[in-house]
Amino acid sequence: MSLEQVINTQNESLNQIISSLQELVLSYKNGNLSLEDVKKLINETIENISNDYIKESELKEKLEALLEELGINANINKESLKEVVLKVVLENQASLKGEKGDAFTYEDFTEEQLENLKGQDGAKGDDGKSAYELWLENEENTGKSQDEFLESLKAQTPTKEEIKPIIEETLEDMKLNLGINGIKVSNSIPTPKTKANVNDLIITYNENVKQLWLCVASDDKYTSWINLLGNENITAQEELIIISFDTNLNSGQYGGCLSDLRFGFENSLASTTQIIKGLNEGSFLITKDGMGLKSKNYTEVSVLSKPSKNQIEGNIKTSGIYNDPAWHNITNALKKYDGNANECCLWASNIKNSVSIELFTNEIPMSLFYRQAGYYGNVNLSNIKMQKALRVQNEIIVERSFIGIKKEIDKTTYGDNAFLFEFEEEK
Repeated sequence: MSLEQVINTQNESLNQIISSLQELVLSYKNGNLSLEDVKKLINETIENISNDYIKESELKEKLEALLEELGINANINKESLKEVVLKVVLENQASLKGEKGDAFTYEDFTEEQLENLKGQDGAKGDDGKSAYELWLENEENTGKSQDEFLESLKAQTPTKEEIKPIIEETLEDMKLNLGINGIKVSNSIPTPKTKANVNDLIITYNENVKQLWLCVASDDKYTSWINLLGNENITAQEELIIISFDTNLNSGQYGGCLSDLRFGFENSLASTTQIIKGLNEGSFLITKDGMGLKSKNYTEVSVLSKPSKNQIEGNIKTSGIYNDPAWHNITNALKKYDGNANECCLWASNIKNSVSIELFTNEIPMSLFYRQAGYYGNVNLSNIKMQKALRVQNEIIVERSFIGIKKEIDKTTYGDNAFLFEFEEEK
């Protein structure tokens, strides 16, 4: 179905609703139908019209509340009624459901919304005044043109007729021939968790933002979007593992040292291959070779190599490292300690410090290892956690969470002062 057909279908469906409402209002006012009968007929009307694009959940409760208010002032002409329905639906989509997902009811309307639903006094059916004429009756609008009337509507919320040429022109300029599935108006931009089908369109419209977001990919968990009016895109673009823990001084000077930090996979502990050193933050490359306990085959570089199939790139970050970058960097924690001061990191103060590590992979480590040894003493690790996550722009979306459980280990295999934590998924 073409975009024009989609929008025409929306308008046809809306016109059918309006016509049916007018007939029901007349019967209700003449005493031929009870309010319950009218509500039942509304349900049937909505079910019988084309509601692929104007969803029952978006209109049903609003129309019931609208009809109740029309019982007070039912003499609204067709154009005014159409404008009111569009305005109510578009402005109040966020409140179509009450708190905790309850259906929106008449009581959920604000006094201002109820006043808007009444229209202007004196509008008399087919012989009543147009929406433009009613607008002119406000003193501040005296003498203004129809173009100014349309501009005032745009400042509040767009009608489908106003949106249609924008979409058509944009798609034509992009030389796209898209079969748009459905259109939704929202006050906020979509996220990768927004449920949609490919070729669904979300119109983001508020006082600060006017955007057209097209869904270009969708699966059971996430969606990807492009903004047709700009260069932005939203996609679940980066998979990563986030490991965090706290450190406290166990023995020694200052805030203690950390060394031999390793990540365990199926073939045991990975070894450190490259380091971009940094005082409180740096990057590294590890190799899943099972040589983490023995290997000192690492180099300090200014740019990491592109990871091979069995390698993983990562970042490490903390605060409070002793301010001597020639010797004491957080990246030294990834080195094997053999008694030298530049083979461990050193915190300056005996306080709790936190460490955060990002591994740019979707492979979940099985364990975390460290050695309680260092030139100026050592630290204890606590509050060890891991998350499997996605980074979308600046947002972190957590998929799974784990905690580190301390395990008894064989000193013959791991050596003295060694600690191993295995990750278990949180229930």
